[in-house]
Amino acid sequence: MGFDIYGMNPVTNGHENPEPPEVDWRSHDDIWQAYFDLKQDYYENVPGAYFRANVWYWRPVAEFLYEHIEVLDEDDLEGLSCNSGHVINETVAKIIGKTIAEMHADGLIEEWVQNKKIAEVMKPKEDCDICGGTGVRTDSPMFGNLEPYEKDGIKGLKCNGCDGEGKRAPWSSHYPYDTQKIVDFGKFASESGGFQIC
Repeated sequence: MGFDIYGMNPVTNGHENPEPPEVDWRSHDDIWQAYFDLKQDYYENVPGAYFRANVWYWRPVAEFLYEHIEVLDEDDLEGLSCNSGHVINETVAKIIGKTIAEMHADGLIEEWVQNKKIAEVMKPKEDCDICGGTGVRTDSPMFGNLEPYEKDGIKGLKCNGCDGEGKRAPWSSHYPYDTQKIVDFGKFASESGGFQIC
C-alpha cells in the first residue's frame, strides 16, 4: 500500500501529459508499453505532476508536515494520514514547498531526521505481540520453518518476531526518516498547483 499524490495543475515545463490509448491492453500491449514509457518520461520531467511513497516512507513525510507547516488546517492534517482523495490547495502547496526548501538550505531537515532517528533508537523495546512477550510461539504458524524452543518453562517454537527474546523494537521504528524524501516532496508541492492525496 502506498500514497499516490497527484498535482492538480503542475508546472509542465513544456511537456505534455500523454493520453492513454483507446485500445484493449490485452491485445495491444506494445502500444500500452509505449504509453507507459511516455508517462514515466512526463513524470520525470514534470516534478509537480506526481509523487509516490509507500506507507512506510509517507508517514515520516506527513509527520514532518504536521510539525512544520502551520497553515495546514484540521481537515488537511487528517487528509495527510489517509489516501482518501483529500486536496491541498495551491496556496498551501506553495507554502509547503517554500518551507521545505528554506529548511533544507539551512540544514534543518537533516537535523530533524537525525533527531527522529536518535529518538527511535532510544525508545525501550516492547513485548513482542506475536508471542506475548515470552519468546516462544505456542500457536501453529502457517508458514515458516521455526525451530523447537523452550524458555522459562514454556515449550513451543522460537518466535520469529523477536528471535526468542520476547521483546522487539517498537512499531514506529519501522518508519524510515529520510531527508531526500522530504526534499523531493517539497519540490513536488511547489510545482504541483495544489495536490490530491490518493
